[in-house]
Amino acid sequence: MKALGRTLAVFVCFAVCLTGIFALAGCEQSGAGEYEKNEKLDTSKDVALRIASSKESWPEMDNVITQFERIYPNCTVICEYIEGYSNNLPVRLQQTEEKIDIFRTVNIQEDTVYKDNALNLISDTAKEYLDLSGANAGLVANFRYTEAENTQYAVPYGGEMRGMYVNTTLLSKYGLATPTNRAELLHCCEVLYAEGYVPFQSSPGTFAQQLLYPYICSSIVNSGNYEQMYAAIENIEPGISEYFRDAYAFLYEIVEQGYFDYQRVEDELGYIFDGSAGKARDFLNVTKVAEDVYEKQDDIGKIAFMVDTQAFGLDLAKTKSDYHSKIEYEFILSPVGEDGGYAYLSPADGLAINNQSDHIDWALEFLNFFFTPEMSTAFAEETGKIPNTADALLQYDVPADRICDVGQVTFSYPFYRTVTTPMLGGYEDDMIGISKMNAKEYMRDNGDGTYSVAYTLDDYMDRLETEFQKIREAR
Repeated sequence: MKALGRTLAVFVCFAVCLTGIFALAGCEQSGAGEYEKNEKLDTSKDVALRIASSKESWPEMDNVITQFERIYPNCTVICEYIEGYSNNLPVRLQQTEEKIDIFRTVNIQEDTVYKDNALNLISDTAKEYLDLSGANAGLVANFRYTEAENTQYAVPYGGEMRGMYVNTTLLSKYGLATPTNRAELLHCCEVLYAEGYVPFQSSPGTFAQQLLYPYICSSIVNSGNYEQMYAAIENIEPGISEYFRDAYAFLYEIVEQGYFDYQRVEDELGYIFDGSAGKARDFLNVTKVAEDVYEKQDDIGKIAFMVDTQAFGLDLAKTKSDYHSKIEYEFILSPVGEDGGYAYLSPADGLAINNQSDHIDWALEFLNFFFTPEMSTAFAEETGKIPNTADALLQYDVPADRICDVGQVTFSYPFYRTVTTPMLGGYEDDMIGISKMNAKEYMRDNGDGTYSVAYTLDDYMDRLETEFQKIREAR
């Protein structure tokens, strides 16, 4: 525990330093209703800001805009929808008439097409106006630019929390309670499988990473020797794949036992998990009966555990209301560990400022207002995201040794894609491969009408180690 304490202390120290970088002189943040105007701004002249959006309708941003315009009546904020956003945003940022001032973006790094159009939020110009003291330091840090010091082009407007939705109505039918640890989770799966259910359901392309990546990250951060393990992974030392054996072994077990079987679900139930709306209907047992016609089949459902992010709850709530479903459910951190689930906060999209804006000072002030705890929380509630606030993780009753922040597991190579979906290998080599290993097309034909899994757990671990070493050799 002493090592863990040092780890947290180092991270907190970094967070405080980062917050200090963004400290604002002369503009104090407070509640949205008590927000103090920035006296450095000239409010005697009318100003128009344009925010580029990938959504035709962005009601959660409209709410922030309305509140901002009440504080600054001289400032009009326009949300501009850009069709084909990823392709057309770079072009729009270059235009000199009715310039875009603020834009929605992913984390801006070296290969981001419009990197050169974004304002460095740690520049002297930005530091004079920008205050992110109310934001979550870990989320902010994750968006820092990795190719140069003192550079950051965007700030995430919230976070994502991976976990699972539990059909408590279905569990109750068989005398089961919401599982709180791995043993209880496997017991629920055993009982439900015996009753003819496939307990876990989701797309095989996202199932494993959403279920287990928080555990993988926590196993690094809270290992008791974080600095040593981090260095070994960063340097891609031989044998580091063994750090992740337990996560891979658990995934292998639940697929081998049939507790996750996407092919059987597709064949028997017709579930293909096509988008969030389709997944919500599947979870609540709303099926297609005619072209564009769906009907609720019962108020019990056939899915016990749907692995997804917390934001999926918005689609579930809407579907439950639309079809008058009586199925009860709850979101939990996936209890894949011996003692429970793991909290891992990863960033959502963010906001950046066009460095060619004619109103950079006003754009920075809009970000100041957006990232007050009150506005950030209100925005998150509308999107199902975790607010970008300093206390973002306090809503989860999880001890410190099962919490990690994305900023603590950021490496100089694509670690996430290596342990979940290798770039240099194929789907048969990774977590997606394990997720699909009980589908007949990926199994070994025994020649007698039976099939068996094609690869052992050790095979997958060897392939993961090979993948790491490929990246090391390519450096």
